[in-house]
Amino acid sequence: MARATESRLEPDPMASDSKPRSPASGSVESFLFRSATLAPVAQRLHLIGALQHAYQSGLPAWLTAASRVADFDRGVVLIVADHGAAATELRQSQPTVLARLQRANPAVSGLRIAVNSAAVTAPPPRRRRPASASAARALDGLARRLPDGNLRGAVQSLARHHAQAVSDQHQPFEDEKQRDDRE
Repeated sequence: MARATESRLEPDPMASDSKPRSPASGSVESFLFRSATLAPVAQRLHLIGALQHAYQSGLPAWLTAASRVADFDRGVVLIVADHGAAATELRQSQPTVLARLQRANPAVSGLRIAVNSAAVTAPPPRRRRPASASAARALDGLARRLPDGNLRGAVQSLARHHAQAVSDQHQPFEDEKQRDDRE
């Protein structure tokens, strides 16, 4: 990363390499580095981009797709994971990830892992389909053939549940039919 001055670029002490880096002339990056007000933003974005590149090397693709470097403040890199499974995997591999980031930028002294709560969405509600009428009758027949005991009671309960669900499923249609007949 480079820090823009009047007409030349100086190496950034926070960068992993000490070589000055000059953005391509005419590029957006060049414009950002030349602007006195935007140069600090460009430097920060460049630093986070370099940390992201170092972070991604050597990690499984699913993990880098589900997490990213979000911030770098006072030597601590913040990595945000999209879900708990990615955060758990990152916490388990934290020493390796930290060492990799420190090789890329010696100013890195720590690592913080967080879950992006906005990315975590509740699964869609499960839509339970009741068993068909023939399946409910088959369960009832099975329950009658079983000897007395816990299994028979459980199958009877399941048969009653599905028989009720089947009758509830057909009930609105019958109600509409009766209403139509009355009109």
